[in-house]
Amino acid sequence: MANENQNKMKFTDSEFVKNFLAVYTANGGTKTEAEMLNRTVGNNGYTLGQTFTFTGEIEVKENDINGVKQTYIVLPTEEGTELSLMTLMGVSSLKGYDLENPVTIEFKSGTKKDSRTTKSDLIEDFDFGQVWQPKTRNFLELAGMIAEGEINLKGQTATYLGIAVKPITAKKSGESNGEKFDKDYKRAIETRLWSVG
Repeated sequence: MANENQNKMKFTDSEFVKNFLAVYTANGGTKTEAEMLNRTVGNNGYTLGQTFTFTGEIEVKENDINGVKQTYIVLPTEEGTELSLMTLMGVSSLKGYDLENPVTIEFKSGTKKDSRTTKSDLIEDFDFGQVWQPKTRNFLELAGMIAEGEINLKGQTATYLGIAVKPITAKKSGESNGEKFDKDYKRAIETRLWSVG
């Protein structure tokens, strides 16, 4: 993993990247050079069935998204990917989730209502019995159990099982992932599911 990190640093020091940053800044780019160098895109996209091996460590990470600092807990893997503990926890039940049909999501497009669909996407022969059910559903208690060695994940694997979608109705107006919506709009919860073992 050390070599991987060294390679990443060399790539971001390349002449191409330096030239891009100079042009970006000259054209009034809104992010600092440090923000651009640390920017990741689409890092939560995994392939169905993709497997990662835990190093046994647990870490606190910070990220700045659109000027908002976020703090989260990750489990590093031998492959170099840091998996979010919260995401790995999944759900205790698929009650209300639709694993078969497209789910409508409504949002505002200017002044009018627009919509799109999303759909559950799970591994072939998916069985909910494969989904990791941690010893506790209390997020910080689980983090503490891992940090103190009560739960030892070193050498265990996490396998990405896919996304399950639950249709909901917005209880109040809001915004999610850049989409604005009003109360009573059709929305969806997309939950990533993992097996651990």
